[in-house]
Amino acid sequence: MMIEMKHVTFSAYTLVGIFHGILLGAFGPTILYFSKVTNQDETYFSFIFFAKAIGFVLGGYLAKILANHFTLHRVFLMGIALTSLSLIASSLDFGFWNLSITMLAIGAATCVFEVMSNLCIFELF
Repeated sequence: MMIEMKHVTFSAYTLVGIFHGILLGAFGPTILYFSKVTNQDETYFSFIFFAKAIGFVLGGYLAKILANHFTLHRVFLMGIALTSLSLIASSLDFGFWNLSITMLAIGAATCVFEVMSNLCIFELF
């Protein structure tokens, strides 16, 4: 019995989505680390979640625009790349602006990633 390519693609998208969710869910526990490194109170870093929420809203609008100009798979990969680069940038500095911009980009990329992965899955089947 041969496995069809669409099942392999679907499995790959599902696996990436699982790891993507685990990675983004890990930001909450890192606040304790951020507060120890910067000698700030833990409540100082509450802006991280607000910036990510704004990123989700912007990503929703951005996903529609990108879907009209690029293929779904290309936008899907751009969202993963943007998330990866943003996570690398977040480790450079734990200041307010760096983390705010990073979380905004991560939120936007996450929303684009989710919308495009759903569209790609519907396209596969």
